[in-house]
Amino acid sequence: MSARGLVKKYTKQAKQLLDKGKLLEAREIYFKASQLDTNDDNLWVKLGEISSRLNHHQDSETAFRRAIAINSNAPGYYLELGKTQVALKNFPAAEQNFKTYTTMCPDAEEGYQALASLMKHWGRMKEAEQYYRHISALTPNNENTLLQWANILQQMGEHEKAVTTYQRILKLTPESWEAFQGLGTSYCAQHKFDLAHQTFKQGLNFHPSREADYQCNLVNLYYESGDWEQALTHCNEALQSNPKHIHARMQRAYILLGLGHWKQGWVEYESRLQHPAWLQKHPRPLSSAPLWQGEELPNATILVEEDEGYGDSFQFCRYLPLLAKRCNKVIVRCRPATEKILSRIKRVAAIIPITASSTDIQIDRCVYMMSLPHLLGPEPNGIVRDTPYLSIDPSKIEKWQNSIHSEGLKVGLVWAGSATHGKDSSRSIPFSLFAPFENIEGVSFYSLQKGPPAAQLESSPFPITDLGSQFEDFSDTAAAIINLDLVISVDTSVAHLAGGLGKPVWMLSYFPGDWRWGFQSDETAWYPTMKIFNQNNPLEWAPTISRVIHALTQLTKN
Repeated sequence: MSARGLVKKYTKQAKQLLDKGKLLEAREIYFKASQLDTNDDNLWVKLGEISSRLNHHQDSETAFRRAIAINSNAPGYYLELGKTQVALKNFPAAEQNFKTYTTMCPDAEEGYQALASLMKHWGRMKEAEQYYRHISALTPNNENTLLQWANILQQMGEHEKAVTTYQRILKLTPESWEAFQGLGTSYCAQHKFDLAHQTFKQGLNFHPSREADYQCNLVNLYYESGDWEQALTHCNEALQSNPKHIHARMQRAYILLGLGHWKQGWVEYESRLQHPAWLQKHPRPLSSAPLWQGEELPNATILVEEDEGYGDSFQFCRYLPLLAKRCNKVIVRCRPATEKILSRIKRVAAIIPITASSTDIQIDRCVYMMSLPHLLGPEPNGIVRDTPYLSIDPSKIEKWQNSIHSEGLKVGLVWAGSATHGKDSSRSIPFSLFAPFENIEGVSFYSLQKGPPAAQLESSPFPITDLGSQFEDFSDTAAAIINLDLVISVDTSVAHLAGGLGKPVWMLSYFPGDWRWGFQSDETAWYPTMKIFNQNNPLEWAPTISRVIHALTQLTKN
């Protein structure tokens, strides 16, 4: 049979295998065909698509690159290559390929959708919003696009614009549950609780079968108003309506933890492992080994997977030495930014990068890091109090000492967290609110801020040394913190990092605050060196900053 005939035969076989869901076998057949006809771009595209479905994204990227090398005039190839690069977290390359697609297909919505989603995932919210606005201009009556646009406006804290957009959706689709939910949530964020309650009730009137979801909306309403006991009541009502409602169980977990019911809260928090949104965000562990359930396994190797934000990793990695007492080896799979921090935790045997798709290490059990308090937390509240539990390479500390050598009190500042955080518009503040620091004598200020918010330093009214722009990862941040006297930070990863290092940290907490700090408490058992400055009134930071200034002035006098 000729090579051409064999390619047709292989292609037919591969399609049959695909129809049966046998991806690995189909990919093998397509690969054989591609070796017989290396200039058939369609074969490479099939290899790329199947590899992507198998989460073999490096192979997928290679295949799509080969397809483009053969046929550079196929717009869809650039789109698929970009999607694979998003999975590989190569965001700059993905952006370039998505933009190539939109140049070739300027009227196609799909390319702008890909760019908007990428920008949102990347934390470039302003650009994501601009793309959604552009898409809505292309398809002005597309409810899904308008909903995505409204949601991004809400996440950015642009609640008035979000309200207008949700109302626009309701004019198109008066019964849209998602629009009622989003509109009520925006009213909650503005602390217009009566309007929020009315909006949620209107949604229920159209969708009486969504009683449990309605109760969950009221949970958010009362949580935001600071009435956590009432929020818990509505959690219970949601679960009475639908005992299998995973979102209600997750809400209940946060509130129980916030109210200090630690044991029960950690049990409920395990429900996240069945939450659809959590499962979509978190792929299966690197190993197919069963999940660890807390048992003693003296000869086992346990793989710990990071499963939440950087701050969560710094807070809960304190449990890793306890885990090591129940097994032979602890291996941690983590992101590049935290590798050098987590590798120095006592009794951590090895670090595996998050980008790894396989490991030569025999893994006997897997566990998510945020499950460790439930499985290991000692009574009465599950909190391991020993600090510091983080450490830094002494040579790195010495390196940053050369950049921090001023007179007086040395204070590091952080005013913004990740823009992708659901509460970022509440917790992050403009650097301009620190302007009154100009009048404090005897203090040298250092910026630990990274990312786009660091650009606000250009208009600083007082002298401040920019360190954050020089940080490669959190080990640099930590080494700088060691050389400072105090860190003042909003509720973000650097506050946890300073607390884990045992350094004095003043944290600015938004109203009503995150569950882990309790309601309006000014101290926390998680970090003995942390003092919390709470926002007493929603959306008002100036009084909180004034209290910080007073405390800092007193500190310099003493």
